[in-house]
Amino acid sequence: MDIMHLRQLILLVIALQFGMLQGCASYVADQIVHPEKSLADIPAPKTFYAPLRLQNHSDCQAPCLHYVTGAPLTDDDELLPLEATFAQSPMGQTLTLAPDQQHFQGTVVLIHGYTANWSWMIGWSNYFQSLGFNTVMPDLPGHGATTIDDFSFGVRDTRYLKPLLEQLALPRPWIVVGHSMGTIVASYLAQATDASGLLLIAPSSPLSQASVRAAQAFHPFASRLVPNSSLVAGSQQALAQLKIDDAQTDLRQVLSHWAQPTMVLNASDDEVIGNEWIKALAQVRPYEYHQLTGNHAGILKPSPDAKKLVLDWLSSLTLPPTPPLAPLAPAAQ
Repeated sequence: MDIMHLRQLILLVIALQFGMLQGCASYVADQIVHPEKSLADIPAPKTFYAPLRLQNHSDCQAPCLHYVTGAPLTDDDELLPLEATFAQSPMGQTLTLAPDQQHFQGTVVLIHGYTANWSWMIGWSNYFQSLGFNTVMPDLPGHGATTIDDFSFGVRDTRYLKPLLEQLALPRPWIVVGHSMGTIVASYLAQATDASGLLLIAPSSPLSQASVRAAQAFHPFASRLVPNSSLVAGSQQALAQLKIDDAQTDLRQVLSHWAQPTMVLNASDDEVIGNEWIKALAQVRPYEYHQLTGNHAGILKPSPDAKKLVLDWLSSLTLPPTPPLAPLAPAAQ
């Protein structure tokens, strides 16, 4: 083979590899921009919602935001036998129906993560309900039963969540809780609604970083075949398609002017986010930070230690006084 043909062969190989990498990047971008929808797999819905004091709201015309509300658990609630437990949950949790001795007033908004749905937040909703809070668990745009397709990795979700919360006229103070990608949504929402506190569970790194980590965590074999450069390129393509900047998904930027009490709960074995990101996030300003035993999704099942940490944090907040209000009426769906 002469030098000219050798050079042509080398150029052809390079061109083919470049085309494959470009194709990989486009595939990655498509997977990010169109998250896989998972609906809440609730067994026996009519017997699920009422015992947990939950109400399913799916009666709006498309496109609309699907959500589930939870009412406070009370000592005199004849619907709930004290100390009963309810084991049916997508997270395999045992949910206690007994109200806690210390009662709060207000509303907790719970935001799920990427490709999840409202039901992932049931465990924490149940706990906040036991403390006396109302709760709201929406399906984010592009997720679950919500028919709004404006997926933005959490950047634009406040456009839809804030009007919903204002329409519901839920009692204040408001506490906003987010998990994973939902921490980006929660951080924007807390600021837009003058929330009294923010709880971040396994907070997400910026999209460009999160996409690489998530691919390695959820698709370990496939990620070995796709170089990190293609994952990064794919995330950049996704950002362009979503019409957002990576900085808009960076909690260090989002929370740079946030001054209300904030707690961060991180997983000791977080295979999706890792621990280095938490250190970088802490450089913005000091949060109350605690590490819980478990993995990225596992800490959505509140342990006794996690519940105690959150209870102590809530007790330390200077919450505005709220007059007693009737809890949201339960409805079996």
